[in-house]
Amino acid sequence: MIYTQAAVLAISSLLLNSAFAVPVKGKFAFDTHNTAAPVVLSKGSSNPQDEGVDGPFPVTTNGVHECVAEWNRVQSEWETEGLIAKPYPKSAHIFVEGCRKIAMQPALLDAARRLIGEDDIMVATMSVLVKPPQWEHRWHTDVENTIDNLRCKDKSWTAWVPVENTGPDSTLYMVTHTHQANEFAHTVLAKQCKTCDPADKPKMPSLVERGRQLEATAHARGWSDATFVQLAAMDNNAWLFRGATWHSSINKSDKTRLALQMHYMPSYCAFREDEKHMTEPPVITETGPRPPGIEAVMPAVIPVLGKASPTVSSTGTGWFRNNWMLPDEPEPAVVDATFDRTPVRVEYALKYDMQHPETLHGKFSKLMHNLNESSWADTMCTVKAGVDASKGIVDATKCKAKQTNGHTDLLRVMEYHTSKLLQNNAAHEMRTHEELELVYMLKGTLRISLRQEGKHPKVVYRRMLDEGDLAYYPGWQPHGLVSVEHPQAVYLAIRYIGHASVKPAPNGRPLSSLERPFFWLGVNKETLETKEFKDSGSVITRVTDGAQPLLSSSSFVDFTDPTSDQLIIVTRGTIESGDGKQWEGPATIFIPTGLKTSLRSVSPTTIPRVVRIIISPLPGASTASRRLALPGANAKVDAAKIENKEARRAIKKLARTNVRN
Repeated sequence: MIYTQAAVLAISSLLLNSAFAVPVKGKFAFDTHNTAAPVVLSKGSSNPQDEGVDGPFPVTTNGVHECVAEWNRVQSEWETEGLIAKPYPKSAHIFVEGCRKIAMQPALLDAARRLIGEDDIMVATMSVLVKPPQWEHRWHTDVENTIDNLRCKDKSWTAWVPVENTGPDSTLYMVTHTHQANEFAHTVLAKQCKTCDPADKPKMPSLVERGRQLEATAHARGWSDATFVQLAAMDNNAWLFRGATWHSSINKSDKTRLALQMHYMPSYCAFREDEKHMTEPPVITETGPRPPGIEAVMPAVIPVLGKASPTVSSTGTGWFRNNWMLPDEPEPAVVDATFDRTPVRVEYALKYDMQHPETLHGKFSKLMHNLNESSWADTMCTVKAGVDASKGIVDATKCKAKQTNGHTDLLRVMEYHTSKLLQNNAAHEMRTHEELELVYMLKGTLRISLRQEGKHPKVVYRRMLDEGDLAYYPGWQPHGLVSVEHPQAVYLAIRYIGHASVKPAPNGRPLSSLERPFFWLGVNKETLETKEFKDSGSVITRVTDGAQPLLSSSSFVDFTDPTSDQLIIVTRGTIESGDGKQWEGPATIFIPTGLKTSLRSVSPTTIPRVVRIIISPLPGASTASRRLALPGANAKVDAAKIENKEARRAIKKLARTNVRN
């Protein structure tokens, strides 16, 4: 590191001879104001891993203005781009090719590999930093460096690439050697604002005073070489530093500064979005891989493989660790299961008239299911003899428990079942189908993958579904499920089809008008919430979650709905139906249109919580003409009058089967 020894000794003497700080609940309050200017760092030393900073490196920023303009457009027009959600704000390299070329240029990748000490790395983030005149950013630590403390503590390096209007008044401050700290700079100091308004600045110590405070803190904690420095910033010359290093940013000039920032880390690290309010590094263990502070959404990252790392192949465990975006490979393959699966679904559904369960010699209790009967959800999946569990296809195991598959006046198909899926196994390939689908998590964690339509099919939207979460997505949305983070995942899959076909593709409609998947995190919140989905063929789906004041121990509550089918998910507690049957959550209750139903709580201490999935006809639609009578019942089915071709074929096939039998 290039600065004089005399300067360091003078600064250290000044700090050690002053009453520089008084501890306040783990932080430090100022007793004196040390405004000595930082040491200007013109070049990194021969030991950058120890000091935590290296540079500068000449880089190219050709096309940067096009990169910035396109990234701004994608972020503002993401709905018309066909994206499921607004992009992660640090993913310019994922969505814009011009940005990606800058982030993945050989000069930066070579420097990152050398500093990280790994041949196989990934480009985790890329941010566009536009800082106006007289702007400053508080002292902080890059939390990206702490996302995966289990495997990658202090393995992340931040690249800062000045592009325009950098210099002595517009640069970075940092305290060297502080990457060793197990705390964030923004929590060490007693008071800071993240980005200060001019009126706030006189109320607190300046960035320089805070920098001197952090330097003194580092010395007090035993890092005698820690030095408060200012980077000698020049346009188109990159600096790399350990993301855990305490640093801040200033622009005291009268011009707007443009810079780029990337995070590079080993490909075996797990990268996630943080919740933006983290105050200390998360505690990550093998049994707690995603503690509070780490979001469920998985931003896409790009692997840079030097020697075809097996950890990032489709057969390696690292494949499930991140949301890999592979710009040089084809978009994910999708299997359309509509045409070979819908007729089968309809055929089976015709055998079970859920609208009138008595025709199957059953009672209302036939439509109620305990999802953990005989501790089924608590026991590990048992694979059939001769089946390779590593293939991960749940249908080839003993891990599925069917609840029901039937039809009503409103629905050609209503099918739901619980599945158990071993860790790092996939339920099926990425697929589409005609049925609408909801997934409710009973145990463990699923990683759901949804291919996005429009201009970015290679950027897969991935997120975690944890115990208690509920997800909805239309069947035409290419999707896949993988069990991650725990020995197995247990989930309830709900699929249904109205009497008008749900198109398996956008069919030329504006992407912004398409219904997007929706996720409820930890259902049963105290505030009632209802979400409505109309883009679902001939039905409207309403999901009501929250504190349902419907179940009391003193009296039954009427759940009868004269116009809608309902599926009730009892997530906790015990309820009783009007015929005296009791069901302990997790449980499901299907209530077809008009079926007289009453429920009450019989839990001595736990208040039952329920989620109601209400499926109604579109306004003006009539169900009378769509009655699908059960073969063998008094009513007869005229296949020629059934509009849906899949249903028509299924009825004819079933009729032939009845004749043969």
